This record gives sequence, structure tokens and C-alpha cells, in this order.
Amino acid sequence: TALALPFGFYSAQTLRIAREMGFEVIFTSTETVNILTGKADELLRLGRFNRPSGPSSEEFFSRWVLE
Repeated sequence: TALALPFGFYSAQTLRIAREMGFEVIFTSTETVNILTGKADELLRLGRFNRPSGPSSEEFFSRWVLE
């Protein structure tokens, strides 16, 4: 039920077709922290972090601070 978009490229048509095919969660490659509120369709554009090997999780995520 989840789709990770190749290279993160998508359009409104991509999201519509994926939803019609039954996907409930779609991952983009936008590096962002997802704050879920329960709003309709918010799971259709989840960000994700593409991590290189090497840096620790603490080091990698230190760039993002939740407020």
C-alpha cells in the first residue's frame, strides 16, 4: 500500500493515479520531517531522508531541529 517514487519525481497526475491504484502512502524524496495531523491526503506526499553511508544518525539528523 506504499509507493516510493523513483528519484522523488511526481506531479498531481502521479498522485491521482497512485491513489486510484490503491496506494495509501507515497514517499517523495523531499528531505523533511513529516508532522502528521490526520488531514486527508497528507500521507500521499511524505518526505524521506536518503542517507549516505558514513555519518551516524545523530550527525545526519542534527541539521533538522523540531520546534
